[in-house]
Amino acid sequence: MFRKTLLVVFAIMFLGLTVYADYGYMAKSDRTLTPEPERALIVFIRPKPSLGRTLWTDDFGQAISLYDVSEEDTKFIGILYQKTKVCYDLDPGEYTFMVVGAVADFMKATVEPGKTYYVLLSPRVGTWKARFSFQPLRRSDLESSDFAKWNSKTDLIENTSDSEAWATEKADEIEAKRADNWPAWCELSSETQAEMTLNSEDGR
Repeated sequence: MFRKTLLVVFAIMFLGLTVYADYGYMAKSDRTLTPEPERALIVFIRPKPSLGRTLWTDDFGQAISLYDVSEEDTKFIGILYQKTKVCYDLDPGEYTFMVVGAVADFMKATVEPGKTYYVLLSPRVGTWKARFSFQPLRRSDLESSDFAKWNSKTDLIENTSDSEAWATEKADEIEAKRADNWPAWCELSSETQAEMTLNSEDGR
């Protein structure tokens, strides 16, 4: 019985690996990680979780989705799998972003033109599925060996007609999660919100 259970677990792990190996609804991108003229760029990175957190915290590679919720309309950014990253061009200014896994979480951001910013998507313990939070990387973090590893061992991916169709199909569900979870984020302490805010000086 134990051997059979192990075989099932490894089969599920292999299935999870194949999901993000072909980037799911997304496609591999060959663009450079530099902002367009007079604009800023944010790179959202989802690295492979550390050993010991992979099985239960990251839910066998479940997909998570990203959105720009700075205005009333929710703008789809893309879908992230393990060991992938997506980038988002934007005008200088203030923004709010949302990541959706089992629940939604949020991040504030202020960006300047000509700068590239980096944000990790980090899993945290949920009841049965992984919950994800934003981890803004500060300017000093971008000089670390950890960042070099995260950046080099993740593939840049981009939207396709399939991912856009998925976002359209899931729109009502996403809006419900935005409405349900935003009030709780607003009630966080100012210190906690500050930790989950990307600052203009964090870019390079």
